[in-house]
Amino acid sequence: MRAQRARRTGAGSSTRAAPLASEHSHARTAPLASEHSHARAALFANARLRTWITLLALLPAVLLCGAATPLEAAPAWRERYLAVLTQCRGGDPAVCRDSLLALRGLLPGHPRVVSALARACARAGDGAGVVHALGLYADMGLAADPAADSTFVAWWQDSAFVRVSAQLAASARPLARATALHRFADRNLLSEDVGYDAARRRWLVSSIARRAVIAVDRAGRETRLVLRGGDPLWGVYALGVDSARRRLWLGTAATPESGDTASAVRGRSALRCYDLDRGVLLRSLEVSRSGGAHVLGDMTVAANGDVYVTDSVAGGVYRARWGEDSLGVIVPPGSFVSPQSPVLFVQERVLVVADYSRGIAAVELEHGAVSWLALPRALATAGIDGLYLWRGHLLAVQNGVEPHRIVAFELDLRARSITGSRVLEQASPDLGEPNHGAVLGDAFVFIGNSGWERVGEDGRMDDGKAALPPLLMRLELPLALTAPAKR
Repeated sequence: MRAQRARRTGAGSSTRAAPLASEHSHARTAPLASEHSHARAALFANARLRTWITLLALLPAVLLCGAATPLEAAPAWRERYLAVLTQCRGGDPAVCRDSLLALRGLLPGHPRVVSALARACARAGDGAGVVHALGLYADMGLAADPAADSTFVAWWQDSAFVRVSAQLAASARPLARATALHRFADRNLLSEDVGYDAARRRWLVSSIARRAVIAVDRAGRETRLVLRGGDPLWGVYALGVDSARRRLWLGTAATPESGDTASAVRGRSALRCYDLDRGVLLRSLEVSRSGGAHVLGDMTVAANGDVYVTDSVAGGVYRARWGEDSLGVIVPPGSFVSPQSPVLFVQERVLVVADYSRGIAAVELEHGAVSWLALPRALATAGIDGLYLWRGHLLAVQNGVEPHRIVAFELDLRARSITGSRVLEQASPDLGEPNHGAVLGDAFVFIGNSGWERVGEDGRMDDGKAALPPLLMRLELPLALTAPAKR
């Protein structure tokens, strides 16, 4: 759920920092992000997080690697990270470098730590450290242009620096396998989530700006669903289609992106259920407003009809059961920083959750215990918006790094670690800033060019007449996972 990546990082700072290969210039990269400027952070290259970035300035993105790590360890890493950040602000460059090197023992492979380390090494005059840190960043498949950053001017002619700079530039090259399935007529939908109604063979797409659900039939005809009952919708974020029970679940939230700026409603969010055929409201469960704003921005529907939904602003995870009149707390608010798409795994006993600013966690549904997935040292899993299960792989829409990309992660059978990854799509002409999707058989259908890159810090969408409309893109998964990669 992006809009709340935008608002959840706080007001006043852009998360689109260091726009490394944007949709308008895929081959062009930007200087490596500075650890002193959240507005230039490569990790948070996402317009949707703008309004909440001030909050996340205090809770920097962290990806825990190595052994699976309990959620309870979060305060330790948070305090340590903040202490290192304080040391690096105007302090001795060598002390900053050494502190970041020690921090990598706790947070190996985290892009923001690695980029900060490269800059700290440069300020300390450590050329070998610069090349090593930039190499780690490149191994994550992320793009940057250190040769355009004066921080590294002393090494611009160094042969090792030139080689790693070329590797970083190569990471920005487009990889295009997906095809256009449907282009929307309205360029200002601010499209967010996707669902598939198998019985009627139609795609459903949520729109934050239009406060609506748009249906696309097999002939490509668009219709706006007529949803009756209850209060008017706020912006529509998450979608969950329970085709078997003919139910449509949606998460709606009052945010600046939906035009809901009045103090009486701003920050409210509810989970609603409608009859999928008649559009009649069946249930409405609003999350308590205690503790501040909420956005129920992502969800998944279990085989038994239960719905698991994440709050990307308040940081909690909830469950809705048909016979219950309120949302049940699975993970309390504040446990995550910005939880995104949840995925049921291990016979639906484990909920895998992407935290946009920290990585991927596993929630044991029986007792709510949370641990971070172990992963390879040079794998970046922060900045994931959408997460989906397909044949033992996690399909991730990763729009919080540059270049924006669709990645397949290999997940172990117990949901404790990620053992490998492969980029399936990145920086392609129609991809723009991608958003959520849905798995249909052996294909992944997702939103391309969602429009979030046009959302300003005030939550308003630039109505640029030259802007391209969003589209549904289709990626054939067996081909993407088995064929040799072509760039």
